[in-house]
Amino acid sequence: MSHFFTAQYLRPDGVTETRDFFVPSEAQVRKEIVLAGATVLSIERKRHGMLQKEWYSNDYKINFLKSIAMQARSGKSAGQALATVIGNEPNPRKRVELDAALQMIQLQGRDFSDAIAQLGIFDRSSITILRAGERTGMKRAVEAAVRYLSERKANVKELLGGLGWVSFEFVMALMSTIEVQFHILPMLAEQASRGKTPEEQLRVAHDIALAQWINGAFLALAVGAILGCCLAVFLYTTQMQVRARIDDRLLKIPVLNRFLVDGVMGQSFHIASIMLASHVTFFEVAETLAGVSAVPIVRRYWQGVARSLRSTSSTSESLAAGGMLHREEQQLLRHHEDVRQLAESLSLLAENRAESFKEGRKLFIRLGFGVMVFYSLVSIGVVGYLYMIYSSSLMSGLLESVGGGI
Repeated sequence: MSHFFTAQYLRPDGVTETRDFFVPSEAQVRKEIVLAGATVLSIERKRHGMLQKEWYSNDYKINFLKSIAMQARSGKSAGQALATVIGNEPNPRKRVELDAALQMIQLQGRDFSDAIAQLGIFDRSSITILRAGERTGMKRAVEAAVRYLSERKANVKELLGGLGWVSFEFVMALMSTIEVQFHILPMLAEQASRGKTPEEQLRVAHDIALAQWINGAFLALAVGAILGCCLAVFLYTTQMQVRARIDDRLLKIPVLNRFLVDGVMGQSFHIASIMLASHVTFFEVAETLAGVSAVPIVRRYWQGVARSLRSTSSTSESLAAGGMLHREEQQLLRHHEDVRQLAESLSLLAENRAESFKEGRKLFIRLGFGVMVFYSLVSIGVVGYLYMIYSSSLMSGLLESVGGGI
């Protein structure tokens, strides 16, 4: 296992130099410096804190496991495949962190899944799939973990894509209202008041104030909604009672239910089917999903499934106990006869939920677009109303400003 060392040495020409080395030991650093004809002044091993840890993207994790699967297909054991992949890592800092997994296998005799868990870059579902593979076949388990990570990446991308579009639409709606409130209306007030009598100026000021009040009310409504969402998110993550209330209300909003809940439920069903096909026991599946599901409603559902299984309930009864399954889904799950059929049934449920999620995503984006259009129409209507009343004054003011510029 190699480490980073920082060495300071005196070159033959009398210049002091500092350099980093990535070698197995301090003796190797000293040897390289002496062979170069320099004199060692100091050698210090570099240690990296938490903020200096390397970042591992989802693509990196997928390619990492794919490389292990490729090495395993060539006849190598899981440990040998892992050693080869880590040895081929071009980033020395990553290799230092990944070497910890090799030490667990080579020096401590631990299992492959324990070594992968030691890396700290894979989630609990991936580790559980790999751990089951040690009982039934590692090559198949690694391929299942790759499939799980790839499909999770696609699901997250779709979810974030929908949220991104809606966020963009809300920002555009808010920006149009802000532009009208703080730029266009003051400009119109100035242009419309030119050449007016005091009485007419009062009327202009009254109309502008009314327009600003209407536009400002919608602006305040939008800002209040944003602040309310931020407060709800804060309370949701810190207060269990508030979380339960928000969850209950969330389920009553069809668009959010289909977009958030169906999406995560479908993903959890799909993960369950992959894990069952990889010979993970259903109880392990339920406990794993109870710990990793992103939406608390779904997490509590799988916690309930795990509790029900502990009380010796049947699989179909446990899945139905959480109240999250539709009647058709419950009927489908009742007819499975073995683990393979259960995995196929859960995969079918995942596909149905995925379709519902996509429809909810479309509705959610349309809702955001509708809000953007509504706010834009309000802003345009306010400006258009003022322009219609004071069109002659505004046009003359505009011509004067253009003429003055010329």
